[in-house]
Amino acid sequence: MQISHNLFLFFLAGHDTSLSALTAALYFLAKHLHMQKKVFKEVQSVLSSNNELTFANLSKVHHTLNWRLLAALVANLSFCLSQLEYLSIFLKETLCMCPPVGGTTGHTVVTDRVVMGGYAIPKGIAVSPSIWSMHYNKKYVSPMWC
Repeated sequence: MQISHNLFLFFLAGHDTSLSALTAALYFLAKHLHMQKKVFKEVQSVLSSNNELTFANLSKVHHTLNWRLLAALVANLSFCLSQLEYLSIFLKETLCMCPPVGGTTGHTVVTDRVVMGGYAIPKGIAVSPSIWSMHYNKKYVSPMWC
């Protein structure tokens, strides 16, 4: 029972965070047309320079289970993804602006006294940092858009 519960939790957690990240990315692309155009141009440029990544080849793999072709396509896809520099920056910035997980569970301070941000935190106090607040603190982060 415990294993099935954990598997369900892993599936749900992976699905939910991926969905949140993709939703945020699509929202920012829709809201910021100059970024949308730049991402589109970069993807179009990288894919147009690669003759093997076509829907016809993907269809061949699907229908014939040609493992050599699949390996070649995966290698080409990996290379293409490594060439998408702006898209990579865009996605990282999206995750910064809209983190799929906004907080963490509490962590207990184990030392006698910790000073953080000018506040003294005594031993045994639960501390739960806000990822969202850290990502929006202009002292540490300067996002592409605010």
